[in-house]
Amino acid sequence: MAEMVRTLASAAGQGARQRPPTVVLDAGIATEEHIACLNEQGYRYLVVSRCRHRQFDPEATCLIEEDEPLTIRAQRVVKDDTGTVER
Repeated sequence: MAEMVRTLASAAGQGARQRPPTVVLDAGIATEEHIACLNEQGYRYLVVSRCRHRQFDPEATCLIEEDEPLTIRAQRVVKDDTGTVER
């Protein structure tokens, strides 16, 4: 993961960007170690769930990035029974 973060930092460059890019991870590689590595480097991240049941509500989403023709939105899903955020 550390090597991928270095490559990302090199490829993305900061230039006119105000913050580092958001890293999207598959749930299969989103280990605590990998998340810690991203946090240490100042990257925001999003983990893609492998859950088959989708609870996507466009009204409950937040805009991640909008760069025509691409728009990325995310939704935080909280489990009713535990109050924890779905992974």
